[in-house]
Amino acid sequence: MPQPVFALGKELEGRGAKVAVLKCPSGAAGEKVGLDDYLCAYAREAFTALPRIALKPPAFARTGIWWREWAA
Repeated sequence: MPQPVFALGKELEGRGAKVAVLKCPSGAAGEKVGLDDYLCAYAREAFTALPRIALKPPAFARTGIWWREWAA
């Protein structure tokens, strides 16, 4: 689901925000953990320690091409 994340990030950047993407780790049994659940279960330091991904690295290369075409 990188396209919606990338499109939102680019929109926010266009409005002056500095954007980085992070992925919350899965739960103990591999279940999806939403941001609200993660923030309730872990200390602020754990959230701060999660790696951030800028919108520019190779992880978003193909999505960037899609976004430029979509935005045009």
